[in-house]
Amino acid sequence: MIPRSIGAEALSGKKVLLTGFGPFDIFPMNPSGALAEALSKEFGSRWEILPVVFGSSRRLLMEILDGYRPDLVISFGLNGGISHIALEKIALNVRYSEIPENEGKLSDPSPIVEGGPLAYGSGLPLDRILLRMRASGIPSRMSFSAGTYICNEVFYTVMEHCSENAVKGGFIHVPMASDMIAGIPRLMSGPHMGMSTMIEAGRIALSESLR
Repeated sequence: MIPRSIGAEALSGKKVLLTGFGPFDIFPMNPSGALAEALSKEFGSRWEILPVVFGSSRRLLMEILDGYRPDLVISFGLNGGISHIALEKIALNVRYSEIPENEGKLSDPSPIVEGGPLAYGSGLPLDRILLRMRASGIPSRMSFSAGTYICNEVFYTVMEHCSENAVKGGFIHVPMASDMIAGIPRLMSGPHMGMSTMIEAGRIALSESLR
C-alpha cells in the first residue's frame, strides 16, 4: 500500500493531468471519472472529466494539454467487459463505432488524424506497473487494443501530444466499480472491481510513472 502522505510529495513540482469520463451507454456512472478525481485530490494534480462524444473529447483534451502543459498525463476509461486493470499499450489512428456516443452519433471507419501516424505506443512504464500491481494482489493485464471508441481517441490524442512535446503519458482501462453497482441488479452479473482496489492501482501507476 502506498501511504497517502507520499501523494503530493511524489509530484516533486511536476505537473500531472489525470482524465476520466462521465456516464455513457448502459452505465449510469463511470468509475474512470471517480478514479481521476480521487487520485488528483490525493496527489494534488489536475483532473478533468471528458465527454463521451466523438471529436469533443479530443478538442477539449487538446485545449487542456496545450494550456496546462503537463509533465505526465494518464487517462482512464471504462471497459464494462473486464474484471481487471488493463494497461493499454497501443493507440490506433482509427475512429469507429456501432454504439452511439452520448450525442447519439455513430462513426464509420475513419482516421482520428488524417495523415497522422497509424499508431502510438504508451509512454508509461507498463512492465513495472504491471509487476507492482500483481505483487499487490491487483488483477491486471497488458492490453494491445484500446478499441476504436472514444477511449482510443483520447489515448491517441494523449500520445500525439506526448510525442510532440517529449512528455510521458498513457491510458488505462478499468472495470465497473462494485461500489457503484451495488444497487443496480441489472449490472451485478457483469464483471466489476472494488473502487478501493482501482484507487490503489492508480496510485501504483502514478508512483511508477513519476519515478
